[in-house]
Amino acid sequence: MLALEWNDLNFETKKLIISKTLAEVESDPNTKITKVASQSAKTNAGKRTISIDSETMIMLQEWRKGQQFEFSVLGIKTTNKHQLVFPNRKNRFCRPGQANDWYDVIATKYKLKRITLHEFRKHMSHFVQWQV
Repeated sequence: MLALEWNDLNFETKKLIISKTLAEVESDPNTKITKVASQSAKTNAGKRTISIDSETMIMLQEWRKGQQFEFSVLGIKTTNKHQLVFPNRKNRFCRPGQANDWYDVIATKYKLKRITLHEFRKHMSHFVQWQV
């Protein structure tokens, strides 16, 4: 999710290409300093094209317009070919654990049973396959 770029979405065909993942990699082995980078999905199962329903596509279009406006106010261009769908406030990759933090906030706010994001993804992939 955090590696998604707008060019991975086709609004006309309502398809999403999933082909990348985020990883924390050492940028300097001497200092053990890491950076977040996008890399190709490791397995063919990790690479797939999925159909997206119309309502979600509309939400994504609205998200994109809002993102463009908010970043333009900050003087940040969003016209890059590899513009991220879910960047951080500096228009860079979020750290890989960010989705867990978002999930924790939502689960706490709505008093949801805590499951791991891996479990959530597994359940959603079965649902999405069934829907497609």
